[in-house]
Amino acid sequence: MSGGTRSYLTSPLVASNGHRLGAICFTDTKPRRWACVRACGYTCTCAACARARVHGTALHNATGTL
Repeated sequence: MSGGTRSYLTSPLVASNGHRLGAICFTDTKPRRWACVRACGYTCTCAACARARVHGTALHNATGTL
C-alpha cells in the first residue's frame, strides 16, 4: 500500500464493567477531515455494536435505536 495511513479515527471499546477492551478504528490512505459529529457518532455506534456482541446482547439494547 503506497502512502500508508493518512487519516485515522477511533472510538474506545469499553465493557459495561468499565474494562477497556480496545478501540474501533477507521483509517484511510487519503488525508481527510472527518465531519466530527457524524464520524464520531458513527464510531460510537460501531463501538456500541461491538460491545453488544462481546456481551451477547441485542443491538437495540446497546444503542436504543434498532
